[in-house]
Amino acid sequence: MSRAAPPNAPLSRCRSQAGDLAESVAAIIMEQETAVQASLEEMYINMAQETFKDMRRILPISKQKMDWSGQEMALAQGFSK
Repeated sequence: MSRAAPPNAPLSRCRSQAGDLAESVAAIIMEQETAVQASLEEMYINMAQETFKDMRRILPISKQKMDWSGQEMALAQGFSK
């Protein structure tokens, strides 16, 4: 059952209490959402700095370091012509 206001309580007082309750609930929700967003931001920063580094191989499967400059690829393409 819902509690009704006592018959002698003015209606404006009930509205004021309801408004205060709504503001309190909104403030709590805002506080919790801010905490969640900060946690997500920290997680993504941590992923970029640690998790992806742990996932990366030191050497590829061929056990030879990859030359990222592209010189070897240009040389290999020259042989295929």
